[in-house]
Amino acid sequence: AWQLWVKDVQLSDAGQYECQLTTNPPVSFFFSLVVTQAEAVMTGPSEVHIEEGSHLVLECYVQNAPVPPVYIFWYHNYTMVNYGRQEVLQVEHHNYTSSLVVERVRTSHAGTYSCQPHLATPANVTVHVVTDKRPAAMQHGRNPPESSSSSSGSSSNGSYREWVSYQAIVGTTALVLLLATYLFTPAPHTSTH
Repeated sequence: AWQLWVKDVQLSDAGQYECQLTTNPPVSFFFSLVVTQAEAVMTGPSEVHIEEGSHLVLECYVQNAPVPPVYIFWYHNYTMVNYGRQEVLQVEHHNYTSSLVVERVRTSHAGTYSCQPHLATPANVTVHVVTDKRPAAMQHGRNPPESSSSSSGSSSNGSYREWVSYQAIVGTTALVLLLATYLFTPAPHTSTH
């Protein structure tokens, strides 16, 4: 029996192989080798924006693999997290899939996460942790609109609402002074001869 071993198989190794016996006439056996490149795929976008304190789940699955990978390692900024002692960060595996779960996101969880299965190309995702819940407009120096009641008729802008309140106080004060002047001013006397 003769065996052909191919170590560190590459895509270029794919094709037809012939085993020929030196008989008369020669006898040949043909074998077709199909080489697939397994790759990791992250579900969802390549960049994730999440608020601090939220629940984060990153999912990775391996496609084009003939058998489940021996392992799937997760890295956070080039540091493996599979066997870390972080209670808030857990890794779960199931055949061709793996999930990284962060129960409560902190600012330290921001960065690049890489899913690297055995004998497969890795996949990456970048996580941005948002610590300020204000809209983006306020973060750029503009005042965002606040929620306003339609029945009150007040503007949604806080500074404008304060200005309207100030004008109402001034107007009311002026009205009170005007009424007081009218009520307490003595009527002119008319003399009759």
